[in-house]
Amino acid sequence: MKNEYRLAYIVRGALEDGRPDILGGVMDAVSGIDVEAVDREPKHAFSRLVRHPILLAKLAANPTMLSRLLDAYTDDWEFRAASA
Repeated sequence: MKNEYRLAYIVRGALEDGRPDILGGVMDAVSGIDVEAVDREPKHAFSRLVRHPILLAKLAANPTMLSRLLDAYTDDWEFRAASA
């Protein structure tokens, strides 16, 4: 379930950061993928984000979202969230 948590962490970050444009972009990118697909083929699910260069640029330009992306990729989010 790690991949589901990674995706949820990114989506929650967009929601908490008050960025409906980023949240909407992430939701559009992963639209149609169910939880089982994210778990079975995480590369496919995350590759859908890569196919949205404007969304990636917004994610990279937003320090909060960039930090969340890096944390999700390195599994650092789990430890930081537990200690916060």
